[in-house]
Amino acid sequence: MQTMKQIRLFWMLFLPLLVGCVHPISKGFRNQVDPALSFSQILQSPNNYVGKKVVLGGTIVKTRNLKNVTEIEVVEKDLDCFGYPSYSDESRGRFLFRKQGYLEAEIFARGRIVTGGGTVVATKSGKIGEVEYEFPVI
Repeated sequence: MQTMKQIRLFWMLFLPLLVGCVHPISKGFRNQVDPALSFSQILQSPNNYVGKKVVLGGTIVKTRNLKNVTEIEVVEKDLDCFGYPSYSDESRGRFLFRKQGYLEAEIFARGRIVTGGGTVVATKSGKIGEVEYEFPVI
C-alpha cells in the first residue's frame, strides 16, 4: 500500500513539470523558422527579412488596440530551450507583435512575458521616450 502512495505522489509532483515544459509555439510552425536568423539581424535590416517566419519573446511594454488590429510592444529577451523568455536584464531592442482583431490589454499587460511566432511584415516608426525607433513588426 505504501508503494501505491509513493507512485501517486511521484506522478502528482512529476506531471506538472512535464506540462510546464511544453513549448508555447507549435512544432509545425517552429519547423518553418530559420534557427540561424537572430533578432539582432532583423533589427539591423528588418526589410531584408520581410516574409521570414520567426519566434520571438520578451516582456510587454504596452498593448495598443487600433482599428481591427492589436499591437503589442515587446522588449526582446532570449528564449530558453522551452521557448519562454529569460528573466535577464539583457535585450537587443524592441519589436511589435501585430494581431488582427482585439486582444484584451488588461490580459496582455505591461510586465507580462510573451512568446509568439509570426512573419516579419514591415517596420513601424515610433519613439521610445524621445528617441526615434524603427520597430520590426511581426
